Formats: sequence, structure tokens, C-alpha cells
Amino acid sequence: MHTYLTTIEGKGYIEVGKKGRNLIMKPFISEEEHKQEQTERMVDFWYDGSKHGLIKTLVDGEISEESGEHLMNVLDELDEL
Repeated sequence: MHTYLTTIEGKGYIEVGKKGRNLIMKPFISEEEHKQEQTERMVDFWYDGSKHGLIKTLVDGEISEESGEHLMNVLDELDEL
């Protein structure tokens, strides 16, 4: 357990301190930030940074009209950011 905590502390995800005999852990990033970071790493690794490649893989094959419209709305919202 100590090795695992040291590893994730070294990556900057948590701060580990000691209070008496207890270890106190404080997160540096939220779960949402971690998800975003890991998704970006995956897209960079598998799709050379192309989010379009990821989306194509996710919807490969048939997609319902309703799901397609929802996806288009989400993409439109992203364009507005």
C-alpha cells in the first residue's frame, strides 16, 4: 500500500502526510479532472490526438437516429465553448 501511495503521490494526484501514526491523504485533483486527463491521454495514444477518431470508434456501426441527434447536439455545444 505504501508503494502505491508513493507512486500516485509522485504523479501529483495526492499529498500524503503523517499525523501521529496515521497517514493523511489529500487529493490534488477531482475525479472529473482525472477522467479528463486520462481521456486525453487515451486519445493521444490511440488516435494521435484526434477526438474524431475516438467518436468514430464509439459509434462504429449502426447508431439510432435519436442517438445521432443527441451526439450532434453535444458536438454543437462543444463548438460553442
